[in-house]
Amino acid sequence: MREFNRDGDLTPRSNPGTVGGRRKSLAAVGMAVGAS
Repeated sequence: MREFNRDGDLTPRSNPGTVGGRRKSLAAVGMAVGAS
């Protein structure tokens, strides 16, 4: 979870245009799907 907020954007939704934001949102979606 550390690398998740390493870039500073805890909420990928705030800046979906950035590569980091997109990567994080993808990771978040993957984690959410895996957790379900």
